[in-house]
Amino acid sequence: MISPKKQAAALKAIQQLIIFSRKMAYDRVSHEKIAELLDDIEYLPTLILEEEDRTDAFGKYLEGIAKQHNMEIILDIYNG
Repeated sequence: MISPKKQAAALKAIQQLIIFSRKMAYDRVSHEKIAELLDDIEYLPTLILEEEDRTDAFGKYLEGIAKQHNMEIILDIYNG
């Protein structure tokens, strides 16, 4: 799980990542790059659903995705 205070922000960040993925498809980005991003996104809901507090892990993993895919605005969404 992640902190209840961060749950809404986490879902908004995941939603925005999915929107970016769709935009990549419309922009005809290679399917390999889109698949790589979707593979990275796939792990985030698992962190939300785990029983132990994974707030820090979620934030660090999200930061890695944002930097790797040049989507730092995701961190603004998550960090408020």
